[in-house]
Amino acid sequence: MATKSMKVGAAVLGGVLIAVAGCSDSPKKEAATTTSTTTAPAALVEFRDEKAGWAISYPKDWNRLQSQDADVGLVVSEKPPEINNGGSILARALTLAAPVTEANLPAAKEVTDKIVTGGEGIQLLAQPTVVHQAGLPGYFYFYSFKDPTTGQEGVHTHYFLFKGPTMISFVFQALPKDNFQGLAHLFDEVIGSFRVL
Repeated sequence: MATKSMKVGAAVLGGVLIAVAGCSDSPKKEAATTTSTTTAPAALVEFRDEKAGWAISYPKDWNRLQSQDADVGLVVSEKPPEINNGGSILARALTLAAPVTEANLPAAKEVTDKIVTGGEGIQLLAQPTVVHQAGLPGYFYFYSFKDPTTGQEGVHTHYFLFKGPTMISFVFQALPKDNFQGLAHLFDEVIGSFRVL
């Protein structure tokens, strides 16, 4: 798979734990845009990453946050980040050293496994599964984590989608974990809106 070294770790953004992976020599990303669109359902607004070539819609009444990580194109939270409670969505695109296809997808799982299991207190709630979203192959993970700020247990649904050499990652977070049931349908609607540009 990729010969590039991956750095795996965890970061706290606005009090929200997020899994992070960074490539040491990944290029800088151009700014992505958020636009209202007629293709998104009424309660959602579309985010477009023109450079990486994808779009997804998220709840228009959620808080849009800014990341200092150039690879993170979108961070939104249901509640103000200082509350450190509720749902959040993070989207990131990384350029890998080589394209990922159906043929070499199992090799990519070594990278996605390291990203997911690299944080402290991670407990897989289901085995990773192969997914296809908007025609792109990838993996889906469902796991719990311990928030370092509050000590609460939260839940992530995490998608890794591969568009040639680009790995697009979506982390859907519920904190505390009891919030997941109420957010699951919305998270499904958001990932269902994903499309390739």
